[in-house]
Amino acid sequence: MLVFLNGLENRKESPNEAVVDQLATTFRDQYYEILPVLRQLFQSAHFFDDAHRGVQVKGPVELMTSFLRQGAFGDFENRRRWGFWGLATLGQPPGEPPDVAGWPGNRAWIDSNRLTLRWEFMDGFAWAVHNHNERTYPDWAIALTANSNDPAEVTRAIADFFLPRGLPDEAAYAVATAVFRWEVPANYYANKQWSLAWGSASWQITLLLRHLARQPEFQLPDLCPTRSHPPVPGTTTIRGGTSCATSSG
Repeated sequence: MLVFLNGLENRKESPNEAVVDQLATTFRDQYYEILPVLRQLFQSAHFFDDAHRGVQVKGPVELMTSFLRQGAFGDFENRRRWGFWGLATLGQPPGEPPDVAGWPGNRAWIDSNRLTLRWEFMDGFAWAVHNHNERTYPDWAIALTANSNDPAEVTRAIADFFLPRGLPDEAAYAVATAVFRWEVPANYYANKQWSLAWGSASWQITLLLRHLARQPEFQLPDLCPTRSHPPVPGTTTIRGGTSCATSSG
């Protein structure tokens, strides 16, 4: 985690002065109305630049809602009660900021205590979805991977879906694939008998999600619209690899 935080330190966000000047001009020309400024920003290539993805640590609310909404995993028993308890435990009780400036955010969400709490928090959510309906994860993964029966392909697709920049290297993907393969005998993968329709698939995906939630990359947000459900209205998204670009209309 120290390496992760050092990496964030090296990628500190510095404003693009040209973009700031353009937005300031719009703000002045539009008689200090904020809506035209936001519209210009959200439709700009600058807003969707890959350099701006994965540079802020998720707050507890975003950690919870991004997991559930990105995957469109729906409801499960006691989701709200458990979620509110988790948010308070992680230091972001809804409606109770420390002062009028709100919560400090970003790197302030990560310390030796809250990091392990974040892991436990995501463990609970991952298992809750599995326990509620053991077809939720497999059906989602079937749609995501075009019903692939290659464990490495399934693992990579799920990792790239939730991690804004993917895993750092092929060794990390290999470790994640080993977690996903679980205790299913290797011959079932080799002869292509295994599939996401198997009864073990939901359990396997849950184990993978728990593993991914412990990765530094999972703590960072993804602004790519293709990873949200439903898609952002009024946009057409072109995605290649782990990059994304959006155009209106």
